[in-house]
Amino acid sequence: MSSYSHATAPTESIEVDGARIAFRRFGTERGTPLLFLNHYRAGMDHWDPLVTDGLALGRNVILYDYRGVAGSTGEPRDTFEAMGNDAAAFVRTLGLSEVDVLGFSIGGMIGLDLVRTNPELVRRLLVVDARPRAGDMQGVDPRSERWRTTRCR
Repeated sequence: MSSYSHATAPTESIEVDGARIAFRRFGTERGTPLLFLNHYRAGMDHWDPLVTDGLALGRNVILYDYRGVAGSTGEPRDTFEAMGNDAAAFVRTLGLSEVDVLGFSIGGMIGLDLVRTNPELVRRLLVVDARPRAGDMQGVDPRSERWRTTRCR
């Protein structure tokens, strides 16, 4: 088991398609790693350590900053599909063949698109509150409602 926690894990970075992507990994090395996808413009420090540390007791947790956000470089993406493709490239660059995903808010929409375009990478997807605060989904691909109820495997 790693001696690191949310607050003490070192921030690392890797090159992913021309950008330096900042991330932290901590927890146990058992089981399928859990990738956290955060809300709009949030960095990895916006997660609640009680949640991340609690989940890290039984698995490996991966927090990362989207391209162009917080500690990562590059131009921020402007579609869920592009952000999902970035997440897939990040997972592959880490050398992982499969992850579980927890997507919060816009991260839930990114997770849905990640499952749609790269289903082989996602064993399980947990979508937490994937609608805007007011519930307005104008301009969002209508297929997202179908994806919301799709099982990964």
